Amino acid sequence: MVNDERQKVGLERLAYNNKLEQAALSHSQWMARGGKMEHLQGERPQDFGDYLKSDHHHCTRILKTGYLRWQDLYDVTEDANGRHVHAKANADDHVSEIIAFAGPGSGSIQQQLPIVVPGWMKSPGHRAVIVKTCWKDMGGAFAMSKNGSTYYCVTFGNPVE
Repeated sequence: MVNDERQKVGLERLAYNNKLEQAALSHSQWMARGGKMEHLQGERPQDFGDYLKSDHHHCTRILKTGYLRWQDLYDVTEDANGRHVHAKANADDHVSEIIAFAGPGSGSIQQQLPIVVPGWMKSPGHRAVIVKTCWKDMGGAFAMSKNGSTYYCVTFGNPVE
């Protein structure tokens, strides 16, 4: 359905990517376990070592799958206070994610998707991600919480060549 929305505005369909699906599934499951719809997982990493193993941000979740390398998205500087991670200026042109939530009693996945995807298209921020011209790949997933809520995540990617 995301690709259908892209085609409606004259954009190419995105290739489905299993690594991006893996990142989306990981985040969907985290949201379902915690019962909250959020982009950022847990506390912000405090140092460089924490960044290397963190799932805090969608970039790090996608990097863990091997879709991109750290140096594709980040620069590291070092000073007297330690190492500092800085996102490259074009990092947002290589990875992104959108999320959604459907509460208990919202029906089956087949009933929810015709509401979720148009909802994203009505949201300026979500729509901007979906129709961004740089994307080449996408992956999507959902997970259900114990109370029957469904958490959706779609990740987008543009590999560094």
